[in-house]
Amino acid sequence: MNCQKCLDVLESQSEYSIQNICAKCFQLQANDSPLQINTSGEVDAQYFRVIGCKKWLGQRGSWLEWLVLFDNSKLGLIKEYQGNWSFSELDNKVYDGPSFDPHATSPGETLDVNQKKFTILRTQIIQLDFQNGESLSNDKTGEKQLLLEGIESNKQRSSFRSLAFQFSLDASQKAIWPPALNLGREYNFEEYKFKDLRDFKANNRIQKINCPSCSGIFILRHRSISLRAICHSCHHIIDVSSDDLMSLRSLDLKFKFDPIIPIGSIGKFQGEEFEVIGCIKWMSQNQPTHETTQYLLYSPTKSFRWLNTDHGHWTFIRPVKDLDINWNETNVNYRGQKYSFDHKSERKLIFAIGEFFWPIQKDEIYESLSFVSPPFELSLEKSQRNSPICLGKYLTPRQVSNTFGLIHTLPNSSGSIAHEVSPFHHLVKEFLLINFIFLIVCFLIQLRSQNTDGIK
Repeated sequence: MNCQKCLDVLESQSEYSIQNICAKCFQLQANDSPLQINTSGEVDAQYFRVIGCKKWLGQRGSWLEWLVLFDNSKLGLIKEYQGNWSFSELDNKVYDGPSFDPHATSPGETLDVNQKKFTILRTQIIQLDFQNGESLSNDKTGEKQLLLEGIESNKQRSSFRSLAFQFSLDASQKAIWPPALNLGREYNFEEYKFKDLRDFKANNRIQKINCPSCSGIFILRHRSISLRAICHSCHHIIDVSSDDLMSLRSLDLKFKFDPIIPIGSIGKFQGEEFEVIGCIKWMSQNQPTHETTQYLLYSPTKSFRWLNTDHGHWTFIRPVKDLDINWNETNVNYRGQKYSFDHKSERKLIFAIGEFFWPIQKDEIYESLSFVSPPFELSLEKSQRNSPICLGKYLTPRQVSNTFGLIHTLPNSSGSIAHEVSPFHHLVKEFLLINFIFLIVCFLIQLRSQNTDGIK
């Protein structure tokens, strides 16, 4: 087989490949990913090489699926979803449970698959946006499918396995049996031991986009993972999930603000670099005068994090995947540490700037359940889209300023928040240490004095 564009010979590495699209001529249109065709790595001490890629668009975001070939000729699939990495073997596992109507299946329902019970998390219509390299199916660009995703019903969250049913659709958009079935498990990026990665930092991934509402220019830093962006000129919410940009709704300009930490700033947290790609201002529904600001941070290998600021108090937040929290709980134990209930709150989005990985909306409302064990805070965030559990750690303005290398000093904090560490905490430690050393010295002097008296 030869490429129709460059006439290079296309040699399929897997005997099961049906398509082979030249990766040289049709480079992946989303170069945020560190992976590329011919990237190698390993899973559970089995070596593989990437031979194909597909980009899917869904109602809840976009993601990449990398087809990998192992040394023993088996195939696997690595799903790269906004910085999260899951792996599934493609060994023709079949669904052996009772038939069901996927169109009528709702989140929360359970299915028995291969003698394991799975809870359905979400269903959505997806379409193929891009592909290159080898493929095991004749999927066409723009073709729509029905995706059901679930997770193993197991209290040991760390051992959860994921489930995905992918149905082709007929002309009437009805699901066609049998579906493709993938059973996967999430790994950290480092566990894959990737080699021959793309130098994605050096790529010119920043795009200048013309606003469909005012024709003004705004910048997209991560087109492949962003669903919405806010025009810097007219402050309309723009759908950037496809090339057909659409203006959705304008934000209320009376809440306009400039972020203290500029969009595009790079900060290193826990040894990993994160980029500020968005910023949101929230207003408390219970206290309309109380406003907080959140910065959306992104790393291609670590996914998303949040940096919250509340009257000068800062919190670095990451999602938690090995914990369940009930909305009515009063105390939570997490990794041997007890967290006490602090408060429930409700907040409304009043302004935003930058780009976002979910379909952000004007007046979007979040409910929050908070537990604290200073300097940490656990929270259950509840919205119409999902209910993530997050762990936050208190930071001082100086720590944040140093992290981002800001030339200006961040405002000092005012008041207090529940998971704040006392500013005198380190002074108390130093005071106790000095007193302990003083007592030891006094004891040694006294002991020496007694020895001297005995000799006399």
